[in-house]
Amino acid sequence: MDNQHQPRCRPLSCNALKCVLKSMSVEKRQEIHTNLPSLHAVNSVLPYTITTVGIVPNALTINRKTWTFRKKQVLWYDFDDSNQTTISIVDLDSHKSSPDFYVNKSPDEAFEKCFNVYVKNNSNIRNFEIWGLPEFLCERDGSDGFKLNISRFENDCCECRRV
Repeated sequence: MDNQHQPRCRPLSCNALKCVLKSMSVEKRQEIHTNLPSLHAVNSVLPYTITTVGIVPNALTINRKTWTFRKKQVLWYDFDDSNQTTISIVDLDSHKSSPDFYVNKSPDEAFEKCFNVYVKNNSNIRNFEIWGLPEFLCERDGSDGFKLNISRFENDCCECRRV
């Protein structure tokens, strides 16, 4: 009988939903993105709050997960597209690797797409480390107004003056 008098829970407003999603970790937001397709649109436009971003010319590290991009090795009997890229993902905590997968893009295009998914305009990044730049970052001219909120920046490359 008490259940009749309890108020119904109302869904969150759009602004409240955005606030909740923004405060979640990258890993939790990816889980939500995978399991709740109805939130794809909202989740995909919101910036992330990331502990660590690491960049080398052929790999991207977000928190404790690394994506490596390399041109697919073409064997003499292989008739696959020579523009395929092999992507490897390694969880640095468990040291487990996902199976390699292939995309029909150059390594630089695949890297840029992955970078753009995680490192969005106004993302909050605690530690940003660059140890060499991929080509697509060298070609950005800054006219798009792309900005990041970075607490600590570390680099070891002469090309970084353009970032």
